[in-house]
Amino acid sequence: MKVAYSFSPASISSFFAPYIVNDPLRCGAIGGGVPLNVGVKVAVKLEESNCGLLLKSRINGKSFDSFIVKKVLELLGINRDLNYIIEVDQFIDVPIGCGYGTSGASALAVTMALCKALNINMTFMSMARIAHLVDYYCGTGLGTVSGIFGCVGGIRLIVSPGGPGYAVVDRIFIPRDCYIVSAAFGPIDKRDILRDSSRLSYIESLGKMTLNDILRNPSIDNFFNCCRNFASKAGFMSPHLKNLFMDLEKAEFYLFTQNMIGDALHILVYPEDLDKVKNILLKYFSVDSIITARVEDRGPRYLDRL
Repeated sequence: MKVAYSFSPASISSFFAPYIVNDPLRCGAIGGGVPLNVGVKVAVKLEESNCGLLLKSRINGKSFDSFIVKKVLELLGINRDLNYIIEVDQFIDVPIGCGYGTSGASALAVTMALCKALNINMTFMSMARIAHLVDYYCGTGLGTVSGIFGCVGGIRLIVSPGGPGYAVVDRIFIPRDCYIVSAAFGPIDKRDILRDSSRLSYIESLGKMTLNDILRNPSIDNFFNCCRNFASKAGFMSPHLKNLFMDLEKAEFYLFTQNMIGDALHILVYPEDLDKVKNILLKYFSVDSIITARVEDRGPRYLDRL
């Protein structure tokens, strides 16, 4: 039996503007957000068999027919004529479908672990491009993988769109002792948004304006202020999220915004304010659903064990 373990950080999106062209590797998004030191861990176990390819896929211990895993195998050229039993376990530490970039992180971590277990030699960029294509073909994301691939530490800014190797990623440094505190009321159904060409056009224009406003003053304060303005104008905010935002502002906390796209928020918190911020969130969320993380400064990697 061969075993491989990998990790990819979750990557919260704070604003975005889609960029769609004919070449999937050049499709993507401009935008910004923060990579977290929690995300997706993957374990791949590989055994030889005499019955063709048998795939077993689980997410957080539950059997799941993962289209991401299947697409990764397809793009790696693994077909059903091969005699393998492949078990893929994904352990996801953040809410799915709430703007944490779990699909892109899963695609990247799964690709890495499968390549190692199957002895497929690829550079990191080649693996990241496969993950980007999986995210694109499955309709689960556009710029997430490039953000994870291109920048760790601080607030990342995708200033030019595309897949890994095409996107240009910059960053705004933040103090190392800061926390990212986040929580989610639930996912937002993205299908209607993605089907509405006029709304997508508006979001694209709004996202470009947001990036320009951030680059004119690339400070932490201005980043979150611009992203909150984006969230408000884009029309994604639920009433309960608006109420929570007002409570944070009343307490004079301003380094927060909505996850894109999810009924969720993230807050940059200095150590001395951590308890105060959590107490505000506890009015809306259970203690177990509040995520307290650091900004990731190492990036995707192989693990010795989970």
